[in-house]
Amino acid sequence: MKNFNLNVFFKTKSWQLCLSILFLSGHFIIAQTTGIRSSVSYTETEKTSFTVANQQVANQLTTLDKVGFATTERVQNYLITQNAAKDITTTITVVSDNSKKDWMTEAKKIIIDKTGTRLMDANNAVVLNTPADPKYTENYETMKASLTSGDLTQMYSIALPTAEDIQQLQRQGYNVQTNQNITQIKNAEFEYIINLDQNSAVIKIYEAGQLDLEEMVRYERGPNGLRPKTRIEKHYLKTGSGICYTKIIQTTYTNYSEQLP
Repeated sequence: MKNFNLNVFFKTKSWQLCLSILFLSGHFIIAQTTGIRSSVSYTETEKTSFTVANQQVANQLTTLDKVGFATTERVQNYLITQNAAKDITTTITVVSDNSKKDWMTEAKKIIIDKTGTRLMDANNAVVLNTPADPKYTENYETMKASLTSGDLTQMYSIALPTAEDIQQLQRQGYNVQTNQNITQIKNAEFEYIINLDQNSAVIKIYEAGQLDLEEMVRYERGPNGLRPKTRIEKHYLKTGSGICYTKIIQTTYTNYSEQLP
């Protein structure tokens, strides 16, 4: 899941960062770990498929195109914790991933914290270590500052922007329309719609006036507020030979566990 954080969005003026943290996902059985102040966990099941307009278009696909259009499924467990110093760590464990071939070096665990990102194999050996750079550290500290209460569910919940938020967005050139529980934030390249009546959020990204990416998340109500239930991404793309197709990533979130201070 990558959570849309308005405060981060305002400071970065970047929809890419917004997408990168819009929804987090996964599930772990949470052990009694010393120093853990709060934690959330859940399971992410992600299925990727491809569609074209009709059979006539499908017949034009090359053999290589068809190989690339194989349906895949990946299941991952996420555990997000905050310690007594309020530092946040995300641990992702890959349960299964049928897109990986036998000859590929497969990361079985990913750890993301204030020091950077580490990928580990099945034996917990580090196969890739990406230390935090200044931009990473800035984004991490912004997120940490927004979660000082220890309520980690804020990382994936949705809320309507305040009047101050709206003024900030308008100063950045966004058109903002609000109607009770519905808010639309938009410019020529980006559109974000929050609909609390339907417990949903939608992002649309445009490239040269054409829809490039559409993403919808539907939420369910848990004991600590709204949390993602399903996410559907639609990427509108072209093959090397110019055939238009849609890449669809459908994700479900289950097995939530939330332990807050």
